[in-house]
Amino acid sequence: MPEGAPFFKAFPDICVSLSHSGIYTGAALAKRSNTRMGIDIEALGPRPDKFFLNTAFTSREIQDMGKAPLDIFCRWTLKEAYLKYIRKGFNKSLLEVEVLQNKIFDQGRDQNLDCRSWELAHDFILSMVSGKNHL
Repeated sequence: MPEGAPFFKAFPDICVSLSHSGIYTGAALAKRSNTRMGIDIEALGPRPDKFFLNTAFTSREIQDMGKAPLDIFCRWTLKEAYLKYIRKGFNKSLLEVEVLQNKIFDQGRDQNLDCRSWELAHDFILSMVSGKNHL
């Protein structure tokens, strides 16, 4: 794809999303053509520093999120999964996308998507974003 999203040459209408962190690799494949979704997995670490928070999140997100690393990494993986969902990756500004109360807003507009996160083995978080009723 022009902006770097993976695809199967023989099945370009089938969505695939890939992610990796540490010892884990995740792959998601849509069952139906023209179904979009995105996943992201990250190792949980200590609370990121102020520079990272200000680079990755808007002031509204920072105010809305708790101080616990789990909350921060959950929002980060949802944001990155959304960027994969729209097939832009980091070709879109992180500050144009907000994760507020488990909802995705793109340039201030609620995207009305299913957003889910799972904690894996207590030190990784996996998030997935898809159209409503596609999870």
